[in-house]
Amino acid sequence: MTATLAPTKIYTLEEYFELEYQSSEKHEFLDGKIKKMTYTAKPHGKVVTNLLSRIDDFLEDSDLEIYAGDRMLYVPDCNKVYYPDLIVLPLEVETYAYRGKMEADLYPVALIEILSDSTQSNDKEEKWHCYQKISTLREYMLVSQQYPFVQVFHRAAESVEWSYFSADQMEASVTFVGCNMSLKNIYKRVKFPPASAASDEQAV
Repeated sequence: MTATLAPTKIYTLEEYFELEYQSSEKHEFLDGKIKKMTYTAKPHGKVVTNLLSRIDDFLEDSDLEIYAGDRMLYVPDCNKVYYPDLIVLPLEVETYAYRGKMEADLYPVALIEILSDSTQSNDKEEKWHCYQKISTLREYMLVSQQYPFVQVFHRAAESVEWSYFSADQMEASVTFVGCNMSLKNIYKRVKFPPASAASDEQAV
C-alpha cells in the first residue's frame, strides 16, 4: 500500500476505496475503520473450491452467478465493505463504482462465510447483523473448517423472518440457492486439524 494506515484514524468511504485501489492486499471497511484481511488456511481454501465448483455448475443456466473471495460487498445501511468468501449475484447487478475497474456489489442474493476460531464470532454476530440489512439477501451459509458443521439461514421473498437449518454429519445434505449438497461434497479432500489444534487455530 502506498499510503500508511493510521490505526486511530477514522476514514471516509472514499479514502478507503483509494487506499484499496492502490493496495496489493485486501482490507475491510468497518464504518470508518480499516481492517486487514488475514491469512487463509488450506481447509478454508479447499472448502471454498468445493462450494464454488458445485454451485457454479448448478447455476450455469440460471440468472445468477457465484464468485469467490475477490468481490467487494458494500452494505450502505452499515457503512461497511466486506469480501465474503462466496457471493451469489444476479447477472445484472448494481454496484457502487469508485474508479477504474474498482467497484463494490450492492445487492447479493446469497452469501457464504467459512468459519474458524478467529472469525466465527465476527461472522455469526457482526457480519450477520449487517448482512440482514441487505433487502435482496435470501440465504446465508456458515461453514466450519475445523469439523463438519454447516448452517444455512433462509428468508423468503417479502419476509423479515429467517429460517434456520444445520447439519453435522457427512451423509447429511443442505440446500443453498436450490443446489443440494452433502457435507461429503462440501468437505471433499479437506483434512481437519486435530481436536487439540483446532481450538488454537487462528487462520481464516
